Amino acid sequence: MSRQLRVLFLSWRDLHHPEAGGAEKYQREAEATRRGDDAMRAAGEKMSANDFGGAVVLLDAAVADAVAAGVRESEASLRGMLSQALLLAEERPRAAEEARKAKAIAKALGAHDAAESFAQIEKLAVGFIAPKADG
Repeated sequence: MSRQLRVLFLSWRDLHHPEAGGAEKYQREAEATRRGDDAMRAAGEKMSANDFGGAVVLLDAAVADAVAAGVRESEASLRGMLSQALLLAEERPRAAEEARKAKAIAKALGAHDAAESFAQIEKLAVGFIAPKADG
């Protein structure tokens, strides 16, 4: 008489557990980064076609994804591009807010050039006008 052996393997991912695997976190971050890159490419196409609202929708979702995955570098880049799309859509207060958030993240990451770029977008959004040079 032969008996069938049945085996059941259970696995789950608890990314918030202190002993969660590094590979799982890395994979989640890599996937979120790829989706963010895809969203920035698609949003750039929408902005080139003057569909700023469409770009905002794509970038809003991508920012939420980056935040959920904890990918700060992507979050900063996405918020920076979102602030540009909002500025072009004439949503200045929100554009300034997103630029400020992108700037803060970039500073925290030590990306000073990016932080300066985001600061420039913030200035445009709040209506800063550079003084004219004497001469």
